[in-house]
Amino acid sequence: LTLAEAAAAIDALPADASAARVAVALARGALVGARGNSGVIVSQYLGALLRHGGVRPDGPAGALAAAADAAYAAVARPVEGTVLTIGREVALGARGAAAVGVDDVTGLVAAGLAAGYAGLERTPQMLATLHRAGVVDAGALGLLLVLDGLLAALGGGTHDRATEVLAAGGAGRMGPTTT
Repeated sequence: LTLAEAAAAIDALPADASAARVAVALARGALVGARGNSGVIVSQYLGALLRHGGVRPDGPAGALAAAADAAYAAVARPVEGTVLTIGREVALGARGAAAVGVDDVTGLVAAGLAAGYAGLERTPQMLATLHRAGVVDAGALGLLLVLDGLLAALGGGTHDRATEVLAAGGAGRMGPTTT
């Protein structure tokens, strides 16, 4: 619902809307459509990513870090093993790639996604609710799917490990978001 409302907000814009206007509409639509903690967290993450993307001195890796920080700031009591953890893992993966010389946005997002998917596989060990259910966090997986779409839109192919992670982590079931 979060992303459906974001898409609807973009669709309502005129065809010649500027990139800045599209970014504002996406962020506002995501916030309006947010349902539950994970929806609000993802909306804040996307809003920060759009605000900081390309304008931070530390580039895309810094924008991903700012997005993760905004996600943590969106909740009173952060819970690890959720979408929050994965947002941070993505940022750390991108920063690690930047530290070894990766400077193109697709390479940084791909490195962040690899770290995020690796973190997603560990979420059941971080959160007892997920462990008991034998699943990964659905909100965390959702964020990775959005970022995977971003990578594809940037021309970087797709990371698309969702099916593999789900099969390994819970016979194809997604767990409840517990943020």
